[in-house]
Amino acid sequence: MNSYAQQPSFGRRQGGMAPPNRYSQAEQTGQSAVRGQANFQTPPAYAGANHNVSAGQSSGAQVIKRPVKGARFLSGLVDYFLVMVIGGGIIGVLQGFSLSNLAVPELIKFYGALAIMSFLYGLVMEARFQGTVGKIVTGTVVVNEDGSPMSFGKVFGRNLAKFVSFIVPLYIAYLMVLWTKNNQTLHDIIAGTFVYPKAE
Repeated sequence: MNSYAQQPSFGRRQGGMAPPNRYSQAEQTGQSAVRGQANFQTPPAYAGANHNVSAGQSSGAQVIKRPVKGARFLSGLVDYFLVMVIGGGIIGVLQGFSLSNLAVPELIKFYGALAIMSFLYGLVMEARFQGTVGKIVTGTVVVNEDGSPMSFGKVFGRNLAKFVSFIVPLYIAYLMVLWTKNNQTLHDIIAGTFVYPKAE
């Protein structure tokens, strides 16, 4: 009998050992590249999310962290005109309010309706567009500190907090954007929100 035929072959699988690696170097390199691509996955993000330009966080609109004092002043003027002048005028006409009729019940009724309209205006616009018309005009958005969109609960709370800002005399709660570190109003501080410019 041929003794060579009885000798174990080194190319055969012995005792449950793994077979030798017969892949070429090129094949191994290709497999490593595929594994590398499989492991490199972008973090899951919610629908419509982009990345914060400055902080690298997920957000519904790209934002840049920089001072917005002038933009906030302009957006405030736009919203004041829309709510107080146009909205107040419409409410006054519907209620039959006039300068000759300044009785306390009529004033309470007028300002109550104006407050409700202002609240709904801010709530709907910030929940849908991350900012009021004034902020859309100035290219700014109301967001969390990392640039991510506010939850509906936070939007609701922020607009409730505006009533606190409104009752502070001399618009001091709004003028706080001039000296606070992150250009926040009082209602921003209460709600933990920030106003940032959108990325261009």
